Amino acid sequence: MSQRPAGLEAPSQNPRAILVSAAAAELWVRETSKNQGPGIQKYWAATSYPSGYQNREPYCAAFVCWLIWTAMQSGFALGLTNSTRPKSAAVRLFVEWAKLSTSGCLVFYSNSTDFQPQPGDLVWFRFGGKWPDHIAVVESFDETRGIVGTIEANTDGSGAREGDGVYRRNRKLSGCAGFIRVAWRAQKV
Repeated sequence: MSQRPAGLEAPSQNPRAILVSAAAAELWVRETSKNQGPGIQKYWAATSYPSGYQNREPYCAAFVCWLIWTAMQSGFALGLTNSTRPKSAAVRLFVEWAKLSTSGCLVFYSNSTDFQPQPGDLVWFRFGGKWPDHIAVVESFDETRGIVGTIEANTDGSGAREGDGVYRRNRKLSGCAGFIRVAWRAQKV
């Protein structure tokens, strides 16, 4: 087992908390030029498209792939293996991966009446049309106000889907297209 990545909470936590903690540890990451900068290249290494960094591609899904891979490196059995974990840096394909029965994920749409987002869930958005085009990690949910607190990459202070770093955002539940609940298992491997 490898050493726990810096910035993560104690490994006895629930893997969902490890995912949120890993995301929060990246809040310092900012671009120095379009879709590049210190901290961003490592996200691409967790995808099937590592040249995305050199090609200056959007990196929100690469960030989420890296978070899941990082949680797995912490020694948790997440219901995924290296061959079954998400590796797509395209949000649309990431969501398609989650819908596969082999992923072990549960997929919910924002109009589901029997679903409430939980920290560690993934949330996707459709800002540019019918296809999912942005993805983030749920940090909190305020049911009363209908606000989903997220940690997102490739956004900015205004919440754009093409931004300059990793930020905390508050999104309206009604603006979320759907959610992915990864098949987390809390036991240590």
